[in-house]
Amino acid sequence: MRIKTFWVAIAAVVMAGLPECCALYGQDTMLIARLKEHVSFLASMKLEGRGSGTEGQKEAARYIERQFMEAGLSPAGDSGYFQPFTLYKIYPPKVRMERSGKVTESWFIGGNNSPWPDQLEMKYAGDRQLTQWTGDAYVSALVLVPKNPEQARDLITHYASRGFRHFILLISKSGMYRSQVQYSNRLGSWKLANQPPKHRLETMLREVTFPWNAVLMYESDFMRITGTSAAVREAWDQTLKQHKSIISIPDVFQSRVLYPETKLLLTENVAAKVEGKARPEEYIIVTAHYDHVGKEDQKIHPGADDNASGTAALIELASAIASDARKGNPPECTILFVAFSAEELGLLGSEYFVNRPGFPRSSTLLNINLDMIGRSDKYGMIRAMAGNMTDQPKYREAGKSGVYVLHKGKEARKGLKESKIAAKGAKGFRIDRTPGLLTRITYKFSSDHKHFADAGIPILVYFTGLHPDYHTPRDTWDKLDYGNMATITRVILQTLKTCSNL
Repeated sequence: MRIKTFWVAIAAVVMAGLPECCALYGQDTMLIARLKEHVSFLASMKLEGRGSGTEGQKEAARYIERQFMEAGLSPAGDSGYFQPFTLYKIYPPKVRMERSGKVTESWFIGGNNSPWPDQLEMKYAGDRQLTQWTGDAYVSALVLVPKNPEQARDLITHYASRGFRHFILLISKSGMYRSQVQYSNRLGSWKLANQPPKHRLETMLREVTFPWNAVLMYESDFMRITGTSAAVREAWDQTLKQHKSIISIPDVFQSRVLYPETKLLLTENVAAKVEGKARPEEYIIVTAHYDHVGKEDQKIHPGADDNASGTAALIELASAIASDARKGNPPECTILFVAFSAEELGLLGSEYFVNRPGFPRSSTLLNINLDMIGRSDKYGMIRAMAGNMTDQPKYREAGKSGVYVLHKGKEARKGLKESKIAAKGAKGFRIDRTPGLLTRITYKFSSDHKHFADAGIPILVYFTGLHPDYHTPRDTWDKLDYGNMATITRVILQTLKTCSNL
């Protein structure tokens, strides 16, 4: 099998060793100057933080496109170098309920073919599956207190099969509080078109086949609008245990659904390639996200390290591979360079690409992802973001520089060995694959390689870690260690050349 042979060959090269110097091209001073030029533009105030869909992000995309064109790379997007896609921001509707001048607004989580009534009565069943009640189930909103999403599904299924159509899922700290927090954090987020639900509560409730709809209501809101207390709730629960009959809550509640507008956002990935000479149908994909968070509280977040640094290295790697190809030394397999947008909105650019690469995903040998490779200062890793937790990298000691590399898959481990060999010529430079627990968790789920790994594609992830300026206006271009960035770029280039030419 071609892929197996490919990685066996890498192992052979690692055993044989490589030349001590693995320079990109020209002198380090030239590379450092070019990296600084890229970062200082991408992280300039003019681009206003490169928020996805903004003019600053569009200008950054045009800059990357221009760099690819000048270096002679072939376009690899759906529209020239661009792979455009649309995002949707949909705030779920709310249900406004009123009684005796007291008002609540709760998230309406939908249902299937059952409209929410303008007037309703409430009944209380807690977390129990009961079969006795008085009154009309169809015009009542049944208050349930599930302990988890699975129990919410089971309770709604039980009562919907007996005529109830409207449900209030009461959120208490002893019940689904965590699920409510997770659900609320996801509300109003940007999503791709036809993106399936990612929250477990939504997934569970989709399994209910009977007509139903529901709202999520905090316990405090419920007590305020019904005029009850925690003691009353406890008494109701005891009554349910003894009499096994649903409790009717007196009074009629006025309600209506508030439907917000849907917002659209247009953005694009930027993709270019150098076609392989012997195996053009096989791919190594080098990636970095070029978007950032834009403005927050009217303050620009420049995003120099996150991730103008990785984008700058991506541009230089693409230029070097294209230069070799022009000189008659193209790679054996195709190397694809992709700058992703919408990473900060939930890894959406990479998700869109991985689902639509334009070639079989099985033909991808490796994804190399660059995310935050610009810092090597006294602060080390992330600090003071988790109480007193610290996460200091070993290579920062005694003035050393280096890079962390995460990997997944047997083939990626062999690529990691290649990077270690390539780094031997750099004095004081260290490749470390054992960052602290906090950093490993952060990078496992929070960068674009995740979607490649989920698709079964081997990954190598290069980064120098988090720091106190992360996602703040202080992440500026002048704080980056461009010498260390240049060494990282050389190491990745040598790894890329060796992997693509075997």
